[in-house]
Amino acid sequence: MTTALIRADIGPVSLLAPEEMTRHVVATHGHLWQWTGDGEELYSLSVAVRATRLGTPTGVRHHLNWEVDQVLEGLAPAPAERTVRSVPTLVDGSLGAAATDVTGETHGAQVRHRVLVSTEGEHMHVIRVVVPDTEEGRELADRITASVRVLAWSMPA
Repeated sequence: MTTALIRADIGPVSLLAPEEMTRHVVATHGHLWQWTGDGEELYSLSVAVRATRLGTPTGVRHHLNWEVDQVLEGLAPAPAERTVRSVPTLVDGSLGAAATDVTGETHGAQVRHRVLVSTEGEHMHVIRVVVPDTEEGRELADRITASVRVLAWSMPA
């Protein structure tokens, strides 16, 4: 694996990410941080954070189901080519966290979407890692999501 990752502390989330962030958007309901990968090992990484009234483990699972539906809409329509599976998840500092892998075809490529949702009670954190559906891609998604920690809110310098 050659994708270089550094520890990035952004808003209320800390995780391993590429050194250069592609963009940070401040929106009406929250923040979005995005990284564009090299296209070989990492396609993209995004972190969305917003205030929530669903700040419980049950709320996390409900929101994860909605996120998975959004990913499925973007994959090739053949149901036999799409797979959804739960991923064991523990996020330091969170009250609840859940993750799922969605694999399928996008623009002719087999991809894996790792979607992780967590909360510390006040904010919902949605991390999406999009990688090739290969052993290297799976390892990279595992490495990034295993590094996620929830922090007190702080904005990067």
